[in-house]
Amino acid sequence: ALLALLLPFAILAEGVGNGPVGVESPVPPHKVSPAEQCAFALPPELPYYWEPSCAMGLLGCMADGVHLQCRFCGEAPFTGLPCPLDAVSPAGETCAFDNAPTTP
Repeated sequence: ALLALLLPFAILAEGVGNGPVGVESPVPPHKVSPAEQCAFALPPELPYYWEPSCAMGLLGCMADGVHLQCRFCGEAPFTGLPCPLDAVSPAGETCAFDNAPTTP
């Protein structure tokens, strides 16, 4: 009897955040990047990401001037710091292809 009472709640919980169960959401879920914790006063012109191991004085760390873990990457003078897949790129700085290239 208890299972019968809890079953509707379990079914509802499956759809939390994605709309009703069995119904395709028209908008894909937002992919959260840890870099969204960075707090820039103005949007930066360089890509950045969240680096938990950043330390004061390391190149690119404290990019937002607030969080030590917020780190610039990829472009001069940070070319030695490759950007991870979850890095945030400035608007207009990403490529869009009708057909994805086969060579990176």
